[in-house]
Amino acid sequence: MSTFTDGFLQAFKLILSADPEIVDITLFSFQLSFGAIILALIIGIPAGLVIGHYNFIGKNILTTLVNTLTGFPPVVMGVFLYVILSRTGPLGFLQLLYSPVAMLLAQFLLALPIIISTTIQAVAGLPKEFFETLSSLGLKGKNRNQVIIREIRSSLIIGGVIGFGRAISEVGAILIVGGNIRWHTRTLTTASVLEISRGSPELAIALGIILLTVSFLVNLILHLFQYSIIRPTWLKFGSQEKIKHSKSDIPFENNEYLIKKYFPKLAPISINCLDITKKYDEQIVLNKISIRFIPGKIYTIIGPNGVGKSTLLRLISGIDKQFTGKIDFEPESKYKPYLHQMPYMLKGNVMQNLNLITKDKDVIDGVIHDFGLEELINKNVVNLSGGEKRRTAIARLFLTNPNYLILDEPTADLDPAGVGRIEKILEYLRDKGLLIIMTTHNLLQAKRIADNIVIHLGETKIITGNVKEIFESDDPEIKAFIDGTLPW
Repeated sequence: MSTFTDGFLQAFKLILSADPEIVDITLFSFQLSFGAIILALIIGIPAGLVIGHYNFIGKNILTTLVNTLTGFPPVVMGVFLYVILSRTGPLGFLQLLYSPVAMLLAQFLLALPIIISTTIQAVAGLPKEFFETLSSLGLKGKNRNQVIIREIRSSLIIGGVIGFGRAISEVGAILIVGGNIRWHTRTLTTASVLEISRGSPELAIALGIILLTVSFLVNLILHLFQYSIIRPTWLKFGSQEKIKHSKSDIPFENNEYLIKKYFPKLAPISINCLDITKKYDEQIVLNKISIRFIPGKIYTIIGPNGVGKSTLLRLISGIDKQFTGKIDFEPESKYKPYLHQMPYMLKGNVMQNLNLITKDKDVIDGVIHDFGLEELINKNVVNLSGGEKRRTAIARLFLTNPNYLILDEPTADLDPAGVGRIEKILEYLRDKGLLIIMTTHNLLQAKRIADNIVIHLGETKIITGNVKEIFESDDPEIKAFIDGTLPW
């Protein structure tokens, strides 16, 4: 029998017989690497969130440094730690050299840049609409960070697996600071190096097989997660139980909305725009616009494409702060509920999106009923139609219990039944004292529900009035727009 074959047979015998030394080395390696990667995740993810999300002086330099450290040579790391932890080093008094703590520190420092870099890249890859949606939903602090982590969890898991792989396969640094002491600081990698140097390949092969098996299993779990073959229970947010409601068609005047029960009172708020000017590069979109919006009314903003209707809403909502002039809220309001023209859906299903705002089951049930989401709650957002996404986004925004609403084409993509349902809800909210500002290209809709119409024809030409004043206006530009003869 060849030396190669004999070595593998002896290695398998050692593994199958649960050789005490192999068991000790394997368990110690796992404890060491898992401890290092958990510590790296605890410190690295928050650090990556801060670096990736916020702009500050030196951000690019810091990011480059972190990316450089992902390829830091382990042997150099080992020498660096040896000098620091040796008796004559600055931390020599701790007597950590040739101890598991020193090895844990080495693996942690090697894995940490990988976690930070992965988190930075994942956060940087999120679209601006994601962060604008978080702001419009009033998610701040801990809740905001939890949603961000939830959104990038796949990338974080990949980073964790890569970091764990580097930690458990490390040999240079931990050999220098750990000393490879039998029954004390010997790992799968350092023991393999020692046994090969001693001319005893059986134990080295056995340890190598274990290390290879572990790497395969970790990557298999990652692969299964990525393709959604399995879903860890701790990644499930919100109830998966299907909620049953009595289905209703287009709500009529006598339809009893459940939201009337859960949101009986709404605090009125007014908005005053003074001399608003907005430029994109050198192009003026809004020029010294002044307009006042008062509570208990629906304002529909109409006008040709590209004149700045959505821009005005973004300025009022605080998403775009690059303008001159002043926007006052009476009373002051830090939370600015805004519906994007193309709503951003957070990962997961419809129920999970709603649960991010509130866990109150009764309130969620009421919104599900009123917005006709009974058949959608378990549906993944990636499979929603445009109209279904919009209904979900409006319901999600409504769960924040807003004092006013800024809606950019809220009924676009909806079928007639959906349009009717949303319009009835908006009229109910208006009657309760809510201020609603919305854009629409549906002139019939503007006629149906608007208390005041704001027609925006470009730069300084903004005219406000009731339905009759606008649709029966003698202004040639307004008549041309309504008749569909206004040139592009």
